[in-house]
Amino acid sequence: PTVKMMNFGFNFFAVSKTAMDLQNAIHPVLDVSYRLDRGFIAGYAFTTGNGGFGKNPSGHWSSVGFGLKTMNRQGLENNFDLFGSSLLDIIQNSESYKEIRKNLGYSKGSGFGFDLGFEHNYQTGPTRYTVGLSWLDIGDTSFSKEEGLVDVPDQEQSLNFGFSFNQDFGLIDYTLAVDYSNIIDETTPAMSKLKLGGRFRVPFIDLYAGYNGGYGSW
Repeated sequence: PTVKMMNFGFNFFAVSKTAMDLQNAIHPVLDVSYRLDRGFIAGYAFTTGNGGFGKNPSGHWSSVGFGLKTMNRQGLENNFDLFGSSLLDIIQNSESYKEIRKNLGYSKGSGFGFDLGFEHNYQTGPTRYTVGLSWLDIGDTSFSKEEGLVDVPDQEQSLNFGFSFNQDFGLIDYTLAVDYSNIIDETTPAMSKLKLGGRFRVPFIDLYAGYNGGYGSW
């Protein structure tokens, strides 16, 4: 849910991710990563330029926005030896599910983060070019631990770039877009950061196609 008032916006967000990876067929080890983020973000943006108004606004305009967010992070990240005794000991020596998850490595904390975004548009007739850049969790978002035995992992900063080309002829409208996420992350393969997308619209029908980190969709 989002509230927008002129150049100000307020948004509630919740993101949950769970990943389990079982490795080593001879001596199985289970890697578990669970994370739940909840919070609020408030942002303000201002726009300059000579376009952006009317049905087919010609000209160019730029927007710069700043966001402040407060978020709560909880979850666990650990690996467990399925043939070892540590996992069984945790279950047997814990009296409640809360104690089990705490001994498994569960932690909870809260913190503040900052985002910065830029977007530039140029339009001539039915054609629009858009380029955008976002810097999320500037300087990393850290969390103060409120519960658990281990520290809550930081949310690392990310720099993201996007470009789109759109033409709107009234009855026919299409868009081509490319996005390259987390530019400053040196550990992630380059092709997994690349996203390509296209949309073709006619009355009552929208067709989409995309490529995201090696996977296609349509």
